[in-house]
Amino acid sequence: MKELEQMGRAIPDSISVIGFDDISIASYSTPKLTTVRQEKYEMGYQAAQMLIDMIEGRKVNHKIVLENQLIIRESADRLQKG
Repeated sequence: MKELEQMGRAIPDSISVIGFDDISIASYSTPKLTTVRQEKYEMGYQAAQMLIDMIEGRKVNHKIVLENQLIIRESADRLQKG
């Protein structure tokens, strides 16, 4: 975001920025960073369960879709405005 600012691109007026993983610092940056939140515990649980199933010789579904959530903050607040 600093690089965009130095290039004269205003966030979010001329460009929106979205991060991933919703780390805590995202809400402290200026502007506050819009992020995608994913359930890290559930991801770890599913990965461990898949590994256990593979070790025990069970059929494994290699495609698991987990829920995520878009956390809209200042860096992409045009998403709220439509």
